[in-house]
Amino acid sequence: MHEQLVPFLAVTSVVMVVPGPSVLFAVTQRLRSGPRAGLLAVLGLESGLAVHVAAACLGLSAAVAASEGLLRALQVSGAAYLAWLGLGVLRRPTKPHTGTAAQASAEVPGSLVRVYLSGVLVDLLNPKTVLFFVAILPQFVRTGSGTVANQSVLLGACCVAMALLVDGGYAALAGRLQRRRLPASAGRWAELASGCSFLGLAAWTLTA
Repeated sequence: MHEQLVPFLAVTSVVMVVPGPSVLFAVTQRLRSGPRAGLLAVLGLESGLAVHVAAACLGLSAAVAASEGLLRALQVSGAAYLAWLGLGVLRRPTKPHTGTAAQASAEVPGSLVRVYLSGVLVDLLNPKTVLFFVAILPQFVRTGSGTVANQSVLLGACCVAMALLVDGGYAALAGRLQRRRLPASAGRWAELASGCSFLGLAAWTLTA
């Protein structure tokens, strides 16, 4: 199994290191609502990814990818949700990115639950994740190295672990930069960039 595990991890790392909806969501929540929100965002994202792993192991991902209608519906849903997140960021009034009071007010239980569930949806509605498990993961499943289900579970679990490290790493880096107490204008520009990035990813998801 180790013969295909190392190449799989190499390919997966290249795919994940490039920032996408997951990284952007984790970073936005960390900067806007504090460390607990950033953590819950990452956990929500990886929970959604774990659902994708289970769907791939059960053959559901292949069924979605084989159906043009289902895949298109997933694309439209994912694009709409990313656009909704982007508009939400752009519409909200600017909060001080260094004030602990603002972060504390955002880190109430109800808000954290919404952050977690939003993270789950961001990953679940990403059609690129479905295609990853249909087009890439099966290439690393080998006959003679155990059952297809066991190999798929192992590779999928490694994928979730890597995503946890990458998304969490980006969020932690954002938190470290935030602690440098950048001027308020920098925080507003960061939010504008985040909102526009969500809208750009929505358009890319819809047209790709």
